[in-house]
Amino acid sequence: MIDLPIPEGLKRLLASRVWPPADGASVNEQQLRPIIPAERVRNFAEDETLICLQPPPFPTIAQVRAAGGAVDF
Repeated sequence: MIDLPIPEGLKRLLASRVWPPADGASVNEQQLRPIIPAERVRNFAEDETLICLQPPPFPTIAQVRAAGGAVDF
């Protein structure tokens, strides 16, 4: 397994709680109470209204697939 460092910009977002930290809102919670307003999402994805931010630790696609999930990929 490759352990990649978290980029500095993402570290700042985590520290400021803009990006949900490990103890922050889960992806399921974000579906009920979105962190990012739908209007902002539509600014770059006009057919979408929801973005859910994965809290750390960040699994790789291979790890998600090995665990039996891959729906979001």
